[in-house]
Amino acid sequence: MIAQKLLTPLCAMAAMIAVPAFAQGPAKEFIGPIAQQCIGNWESQACISILAQSNLVLAANYAEKLEKRGQKKATEAVKEHCAAATAATQQDVPAYAMRSAMTECANAIYDISRATKVEPDQSHYQLLVYPTMCLSEDQQCPAIEAGLEDYR
Repeated sequence: MIAQKLLTPLCAMAAMIAVPAFAQGPAKEFIGPIAQQCIGNWESQACISILAQSNLVLAANYAEKLEKRGQKKATEAVKEHCAAATAATQQDVPAYAMRSAMTECANAIYDISRATKVEPDQSHYQLLVYPTMCLSEDQQCPAIEAGLEDYR
């Protein structure tokens, strides 16, 4: 299950599921493949692989943004806490491990952004959070999938 600190700030946002509105920036590159590979198949290796690719770009871009703002410790924390969420770019990863890794990464990014006041790309961050909710069989997943349908 998603950790409470991740779920609480995102419940209201997830209830609205404005997926089409957030497809911009780096998220635009991944939303179509995520929709195609993951709707109804969140635990498949094809889905997990594209999620890992998206997570890699999100973590790298956020770490770079933190580095440019002089947040060296935070940069290292992103790398440390999001590494496992990118592992499926190199190997097969079980869905339960990916769910746990993505939860850790999402929570770390949230905590780091609160502590440093440096925000990740919000649309791309949603592509970390929403799939994590679906991997966790959250009740909002059908609404998330409905929002992704336009990108299939």
